[in-house]
Amino acid sequence: NLSSFLFPFLLTVGCVALVMNIMSAKKAKDQELTSLADKVNALSEEKNNMGEQVRQLRSEINQANADKEALIKDKTTLSMSWRKLNRLQRKKLQKKKLQRWRLQKRGSKVGGSKGSS
Repeated sequence: NLSSFLFPFLLTVGCVALVMNIMSAKKAKDQELTSLADKVNALSEEKNNMGEQVRQLRSEINQANADKEALIKDKTTLSMSWRKLNRLQRKKLQKKKLQRWRLQKRGSKVGGSKGSS
């Protein structure tokens, strides 16, 4: 009579232990999945932040390139103005030299005629 209760009892205990083991394994898997989901969310957020930083940096690069182009244009304009100014100064200097030379030439002609009269 005892053995007739022993087998079903052991079978029930074994089934309960098996169910508990399965539940425990499922809980561990659920925890792993939750942990993985948290990591995926964190990585997704980091990816989004990095994407935003890349967009920001691209915007800054575009602005820097625009500033660079403006500076190159200004440099070219200044360089052309500088060359034009130098040409004007050289012409002015040449004109003054020519005027001095003409005045000296006139002075020598006037002085030379006075001496012969």
